[in-house]
Amino acid sequence: MATAAPGEAPDFDRHFRRALWAVTGVIAVAAAIVHSAKAADERSAFIRWRPQVLDFWQGINIYETHFFPNPPIMPITLSPLMALPQ
Repeated sequence: MATAAPGEAPDFDRHFRRALWAVTGVIAVAAAIVHSAKAADERSAFIRWRPQVLDFWQGINIYETHFFPNPPIMPITLSPLMALPQ
């Protein structure tokens, strides 16, 4: 493994990765803040889709009773999130 000689420039790749992780963290926190504000106003997609996903698992054809343009995989993948308390 090569080591940097004294006086050489620091490892750019290592600093780039740290900066990338920091930016990713800031974006994740900002997205969480925006989503929490939407969820507080009950404008979240999860809140809007909850009755439809629950109807899907009760055997109701949500494509006839609700405007649900997504493929059937969507209510299946959202099911674990719908099991969480409101």
